[in-house]
Formats: sequence, C-alpha cells, structure tokens
Amino acid sequence: MSIRFKKRIEAVKSYLSGDKSLRGKAAELGIHYNTLLRWVKWYNGGGEEELRRKRKYRRPWNRVSPDVEERVIRMREKNPNLTLNETRALLDKQGLELSIKGIWNIWKRYGCAGFERDRISNDFEDFVPILPETRRGILVANECVKQGKIKKAAEILNALPSCPDGKILEEIPDRYLTPKRKLEKLSFLFGKIPYTQYRRKVKNLREEFLNEGYHYSALWAGIKEILVLEWLGKPKEQLELIKELKQILGKERRCLNTPLWFTLNASEFIAHIRLMEIENAVCCLKECKKLSRTFSSPSFLRDLATLYSYLGYYREMGTLLEKVLLIGDVDEKKSLSSSLAYVKSNEADYRLSIRILKNIHSSDDAFTFFVKAQCYLGRGRIEQAKELAQTGLLKAKKMGIIGYMSTASLILAEANSALREKQKARLLLLRYIDLLKKLGMNEAVVSREVILNKPGIPEGAKKIRTIHLALLLRNAAQSGKTSDYKKAYQFAKRYKLLGVFHRLVLLIPEPVLKMLKKGKGTGLPRAILNLPVFRTDVPVYTIKFLGNLIVHKNQQYLKTKFTPKDTAFLIYIVSSRAKTISLDKIYRNFWPQSKSSPRNLAHLLVRIRKSLRLPSHYLYIKENRLFFDCYFTTDYGEYREHIVQAKALLRAGEWGFAKREYLQAFKLFRGEPFRKMYDDWSDDKRLEVLFSYETEVLSFTKELRARGKDKEAKKLLKKAERIVPLERELNATL
Repeated sequence: MSIRFKKRIEAVKSYLSGDKSLRGKAAELGIHYNTLLRWVKWYNGGGEEELRRKRKYRRPWNRVSPDVEERVIRMREKNPNLTLNETRALLDKQGLELSIKGIWNIWKRYGCAGFERDRISNDFEDFVPILPETRRGILVANECVKQGKIKKAAEILNALPSCPDGKILEEIPDRYLTPKRKLEKLSFLFGKIPYTQYRRKVKNLREEFLNEGYHYSALWAGIKEILVLEWLGKPKEQLELIKELKQILGKERRCLNTPLWFTLNASEFIAHIRLMEIENAVCCLKECKKLSRTFSSPSFLRDLATLYSYLGYYREMGTLLEKVLLIGDVDEKKSLSSSLAYVKSNEADYRLSIRILKNIHSSDDAFTFFVKAQCYLGRGRIEQAKELAQTGLLKAKKMGIIGYMSTASLILAEANSALREKQKARLLLLRYIDLLKKLGMNEAVVSREVILNKPGIPEGAKKIRTIHLALLLRNAAQSGKTSDYKKAYQFAKRYKLLGVFHRLVLLIPEPVLKMLKKGKGTGLPRAILNLPVFRTDVPVYTIKFLGNLIVHKNQQYLKTKFTPKDTAFLIYIVSSRAKTISLDKIYRNFWPQSKSSPRNLAHLLVRIRKSLRLPSHYLYIKENRLFFDCYFTTDYGEYREHIVQAKALLRAGEWGFAKREYLQAFKLFRGEPFRKMYDDWSDDKRLEVLFSYETEVLSFTKELRARGKDKEAKKLLKKAERIVPLERELNATL
C-alpha cells in the first residue's frame, strides 16, 4: 500500500467517523478542504479502491498521429538500412515535417531503433522502453485475461507499439496475435518448447514478414531462427539463412546496423567452425574484430572473447577479458569473472583461477564447477575433479547441457586415464561421438579423434590451437623424439595453453613416459607427475561392492577372502574423500564398546595389506590418523557417473543415449550390497545406495512406460526386486 493511498483512507475515515466540519478536519490534517471533499466523493462513489484514482493514460498533445507513426515505421521496415536523415528527407517529400528526435522516438517505441551502444542481444525486446501507454495496456490486458476475455486482451496488446512482457503474451493463443506480437512472444518461449517446433514457428513468421515487405522484422525473426539452428546443429542451413539476411541488409554497412552485422558474422563463424571450415571461420573472426572497433563496448568485446575460445585463442581471450573488466560495470565484472577463471585454468594458473571463482557468490552456475574440475585435475586431485564435473552436469540448464556433456565426459576420461583406466577413458571419449556428430559439433569430434589416434583429420584443423597441440603430442608419442615433445611443450607455453597441455598428457601419456625413461625434464608440475599414469609403482585398486566383493589391482583380478568386518572397513576407507581418517572416528564406528580398539585395528590392517598385496607404506598409522596413499575406484562411483550423465541426457531430450547410460548403471548391481555388515556407517551407506538404486529404477521404468515399453519396464523391475524389495512400488507402477 502506497503512502499516498494510505493517507487518503485515513483522512476520509477520520472525517466520516468524527464530528468536525469538513473545513475543520482539513485544517487539522493540513490539506485543502477541496482536496478532502474530492476524496470523500471518490470514497462514497466506489469505496477504498476508488481512492487510488490512478491517472488514465493520455496520449501526449505533441505526439504525431498513429497514421504518421505507421508511415515512419513502414519506411524503416521496408529498408532496414535507412538512416534518420534519409527518413526525414522522405517524409519532407510527403509534406510531413518531423524532427530527427521525433523519428528516433518513434523507432524506439516500436522496437526499430536497433541496439544500444553499450550492449548486444539477440532479443530486440531488450532495447524497447516500457512506456506508460504500454504499461497501462499490459495491466488492462492482464485484467481481461483474469476475467477470461482472451480476445479482448489480445486486441489491447495488438494495439500497443510493443509488448516486452512475456507472461501476458504466453496467455494469449497465437491465432489472436499480430505477427509482431507473435515474434515478441517467441523471445520468451526459447528453451520452453521443443527446438524443432520453435524453428517452424519463427521460420513461418520470417516468411510472412518478407511477403508483407517488413524486412526489419524479418531480420529479427531470422536472427532468432539462426540461434535455434545453432542448437539444432544444422550449420549448413544456418549459413544459407545468414546469406539471405545479409542480402536484406545490403552491401552498404551503416553504423546503426553494426551490431546486426556483428551478430551475423559471429553466427557465421560458429557455423564454419562446426563444419570444420576453419579458413572461412578465421575470415569471419577478422570481420567481427573490425566491427568491434566501431562499437568498442564491453558487450562486444565479451562476445569477441567468446569467439576466440572456439579456436583455442585463450591468450587473446584473456587479454580482451581483462580489458572488459577494467571498463565494465559491476554486473559485467561478475558475469565475466567465471570466463576469466576459465582462461586462467587453461593457462595452468590454477591458484588464481580458484581465487577468482571464490569471489563469485553463485553456487548454481554449472560452468564454474567445470572450471574448478579442470583446476583440481591440474593439481592432481582426481576424485574431487570427478565430483565437480558431475555436480556441474546436475546443475546444468537444459539449453547448454550438451556442451557441458562433452566437457564433463572429457574431464572424466582424463581422470580415468590418470588412474591408468585406459579402457574406461577410451569408452568415455567414444561414447558421445555420435551425439556430437548429430548436433554438428564437429570440432569436439575432431578433438576426440586426434586423442584416439584416428586417421582422416580434416585439413585446417591445425588452426584450432587445442587440436594443433593434441596433434603435436600425438606426433611426439609416435616418434618418441625429445625434440617433438619439447615442440609441443613450447607451443603450449607460447600460446598460454599449459593447462590444456597438462590435461592432454593424461590422455596421451606416452611422450612423458619416454621422457621420464630417458631421465629428462618434462616441465610438468609434481602433482601431475605423481599420478599413477606416470608412476607405475603406485597401485590402483578397483573395489566392486555392489554385490559380493570383487577386487582388482592394476586391472588384474585379485583373489581375496575378507570377513564382513574387513569388507566393511575396506569400503569405508575407499569411500572416503580424504586420504586420511581420524583413528577416533574409526574406533567409534567399528569398535564402539571395545577397550582394545587399537589392537583390533592393527590386526585388521595386517589382514587387509596381506589380502591386497599392499606395501605397508601405502596404508599406515601416524599421529593418531590412518593414511592411505594408494588410489581406489569403486563400482558405486561408476554407477553415479552413469546416472548423472543419464539424467543430463534425458533433460536434453536425448532418450536413446540416456537409456544406454541408465542400463549401464543398473548393470553394475550384481546383488545386495553390505550383507552381514552391521556397523553404523555400513547401515547408513546401505540405505544411501539402495535408496538411490530404487529411486532411479522407478524413475527409469516410468520413462519406459511413458514410451510404451511396458515389457522392458517389467523385466527391469523384476531384476531390481532381487536387490531391493519393491512390492508396493512395483504394484503402483505396474
């Protein structure tokens, strides 16, 4: 309730409930008696609500008629390259006198003024001011919608110069809206409806605008169509459409339309990258660089920096971002900090990257988790890197999820390769090649093919620096020459790609191993060199406990015989995130009532070392803590990786790939885990594991049934019943 409204109510009620005259009460309140009289009349006529008395919108007396405004907009629509002076000259010939400012205000009201100098956006609604006329119209339309008068609401909205309110437009069916309102509505539907449906709608609108001669609106519809073609992975259609839109703009480049040219060239650059037409992509990048000098705003420089990242130009990207951070406002600095942290992680400045990320007070941005994962990988903290990559995928929004899937699978492949799990790493790289090809992300496909040493790498791929670096490493692996390794290292150092180099050597470790064998320096940090992929003396164990216990040491099956207590303890230490556990914590869990807990633990450690064939210096007690310096992986960790990827793919609408991941996850359960293990930690872990399994099985069977696959759903539930009781859920589902 506003202060003015509250004051009116109090004044009227005070007068009506008292015995003073109107003049006496007005004098007491310090207002003119005519004002109080007016408020009383309003109150008697319509109650408290009438006291709001919002002024109705009145068209300014000096504003030109709607017919003249329509003529001005028609000129702009017919020729998007028309300048203000040219428009004024044309109007003079028609006997209409309008100032430059008057023409500009009309353009702004109707969303035809283009971009603002300090920012760029693919939605022209971002640059349309919300006028009193528009605000009033939207309020009235909202009231009509509440009363069920949809057609009336549509008529009100269609009569407005513009409508930058997505909520009200989403309430109105398309059949009642004008083409301009439909275009505005589509801006708010991106990512909410299927991309194919969005593309069909926006394409039909673009063609309708062209047929009516509304070229300016056709341009904006075309930009939205280009954006959805990027998401659909159709770079060839994207290039054809860009060519059409450039013809509408014409050969002459006007300053006012510079942002439009920048947007089209940037989109053309991305399409050429997707098609691996790198020479053409570089030409588009040069064009964008020229255009950014005309509008050297933070927004343009930020977008140019993003384009550099496609080619692996992290050195240039970092320079631009630092420049933007100096001239940008507070909000821009916050939004760009994660990008700068990404650049620093690729430069191998992990400490600075993490420090930048700590200053970003946002826990929901998926991108920051992937940047952190890269930093932790570069610092040799494998398990933390895996956890961060999975968290990033869970937090990823639907729109960018496939790009994040590619990044996450690459990080997981690098992490597995660091633990000498070459087969797992290879499968992770291969698994998404078909999906990436389907979406036209050929640059990501080529990167993987180089790492996997596949033939047929397209010409020009070397112009992408990350691919060039991978090719240099692959060449060093094949030749075994020290000079080839140094060439790759110097290339990474020169172009500030040492972070990328650190991750690539995990996937292509042969050159480093050969350098170490020769006793020569590699230039790699100690954290990387201490990883199992380079230190073959460090044992790596795979512990499978989703059923009867199975142990592998360095990918070789290990015949073991553990008691339930020994098994519980082994699972306890391999599930720990840290490399050390307090002895008091161990005693409280495994021997809470015993007075000889230290003796029991000592005997248990001897049995475990003996069964695992593990030297004592890898599992030892020091300063009241248990330390374990070897590496462990578990089938439950692998299960979680598959589930996270399955959920991400399902959100992205890729059912076939999601189904494969779900089935791979469920396959890992061979029986009921933690049988005959009764300590507190095992009880809690059992509940966690079985609850996760039950939840995901029921969720997946629901998806199967929704797609008419009842037979598969029943089969899966029957199998799951052997591991966890599902009677109530099974009956509810079937």
